[in-house]
Amino acid sequence: MSLLLSTTPQTRSPFTMETLLPRQWWYIAPASSSPSGTPAEGPWTLPHLQRAISNGMIEGTRLVWTPGMAGWSPAGHQPEFAFDFAPPPLPLPAA
Repeated sequence: MSLLLSTTPQTRSPFTMETLLPRQWWYIAPASSSPSGTPAEGPWTLPHLQRAISNGMIEGTRLVWTPGMAGWSPAGHQPEFAFDFAPPPLPLPAA
């Protein structure tokens, strides 16, 4: 029985821990409302933060950070939250 060995170099799978795990986010909570007593709260998933935004718990000026970002930035400036801070649609004109 012979064992065939590939002569082509191994390619890396496109799946890494970063692509398999949900992206984690942190935000700066007001000192008075921080459950853990520390200003940075997290890690949270994107859906968790989107729910907190829709519930009014996180405003667009609240600083957020996720791995890969150079530094903390207002949540309202992040593309992931663009629709969460968008104004409501204009009412349709009366017929």
